[in-house]
Amino acid sequence: MFVHVVMWKLKKEDCISNSLKIKELLENLASKMDEVKDLEVGIDISNTEASYELVLYSVFKNRDNYEIYRDCDEHKKIVGFINSVTIDRKVVDYER
Repeated sequence: MFVHVVMWKLKKEDCISNSLKIKELLENLASKMDEVKDLEVGIDISNTEASYELVLYSVFKNRDNYEIYRDCDEHKKIVGFINSVTIDRKVVDYER
């Protein structure tokens, strides 16, 4: 299994609506791709200084399946939107 975890800190402007849009876009993409075994997008509810607003937890059968997801055109469009509304991103990829 290949696990891909991402956290985003969003710009304060339209933060809630952008969080909801990102969640919807990623979940819709995952529902169309057999390569994605599991995908969950969580929106932070603690709202602390240390919090990031959004987290993605996704699981793939292997790294090759992750790379198919990562490199697909629809994912690239979503990434473009995410980059336009975020100020920071943290990533952890690992195999289990």
